[in-house]
Amino acid sequence: MGGEALTLLLLLEGPLQAWGVGPKMELRDTAPLPTKSGVVGLLANALGRKRAEPVDDLARLRMGVAVLRPGRLLVDLQAVLNVATMGGGTKDKLTRRRYLMDASFLVGLEGEGETLVRLHRALAAPARPLYLGRRSCLPSPPPYLPDGLVPLPLEEALGKKLEEMGLSRPVPLFLEGEGGELVLDVPVDFASRALAPRWVRRAIWQPKGGAP
Repeated sequence: MGGEALTLLLLLEGPLQAWGVGPKMELRDTAPLPTKSGVVGLLANALGRKRAEPVDDLARLRMGVAVLRPGRLLVDLQAVLNVATMGGGTKDKLTRRRYLMDASFLVGLEGEGETLVRLHRALAAPARPLYLGRRSCLPSPPPYLPDGLVPLPLEEALGKKLEEMGLSRPVPLFLEGEGGELVLDVPVDFASRALAPRWVRRAIWQPKGGAP
């Protein structure tokens, strides 16, 4: 691959997705698009890594997301039985879980060539099941794209794939880099669930011939 830019593309879609944000108490919320920690977790599963193993090589990859379909918000009520109380007894508790329903995202990861080649192979034959955030959220179709290893920088690789999809409408892009919004979703390690911040800026991809 030499010293040229390289981007790995994944298609993340399925009946339900849930990209966890915020405290996980009575409400388990979802971000409106895939988080860095969620995507890194998916990649770590594909490689067969254990929770205690480092993921700094995966977290260093620069990530971008094209929102093909934002999906609709679904709220699921679940009863948690026999929750311990302060007084030493137990009680049942009602919790809410939010999901994205029928959403679709094209995710790009730019970085070191050997890492991306290894990930592309692992996605074709993952060592463990892959989830779209939570274990109950299975991808359909699989995230692996046979032509998903692209010798282009992140934004160009996403744009090229969107053109190949034949889209005729503008598509929101969320690109990791300076400026924009500070987001706390970079995994330091999964054992402690510690997160670090990154900058994410919003852009718009326009189809050829579309308005600037």
